[in-house]
Amino acid sequence: MSCCDLLEDYQYFQGIGTYKLHTRGATFFRARQICKEEGGHLAIINSLAEEKVLLDLFKRPEKFVNVMSNERALLGIHDIFAEGEWETIFGQSLYRTGFSKWSNNWNGQPDDSKHILNCGFLLKSGGLDDDLCDAQHPFFCEIPEYCVAYL
Repeated sequence: MSCCDLLEDYQYFQGIGTYKLHTRGATFFRARQICKEEGGHLAIINSLAEEKVLLDLFKRPEKFVNVMSNERALLGIHDIFAEGEWETIFGQSLYRTGFSKWSNNWNGQPDDSKHILNCGFLLKSGGLDDDLCDAQHPFFCEIPEYCVAYL
């Protein structure tokens, strides 16, 4: 089955991308697998315009299921392999993606409180945050642009 067959519940935004917000919580590793099974990957933000699209999607649902917090959603970034060296799920440095706007909440992010916050999130209020990888969170999946070209 190709990724192009799996676009149910995804929304396309011209010039930005194709996304789905999963409102049933999953850990980072499970969310990554779910996105892959749907023909995509955990979303990676590359611009302020893309952040705005995801924030608009994030503010729509009224109900989240089995989540630690409905104020943040998992993205495809982490510093699991080397503390403080944030990268995408594809191994690219976060700072080369075009978007690395960390939240100013809690005296700045990422703060790696207690040295256990290794996964990246988009806050509903905007900006990136770090939090637990093994807690249940909402998450964004992104479909590769080459799939959308076939629609």
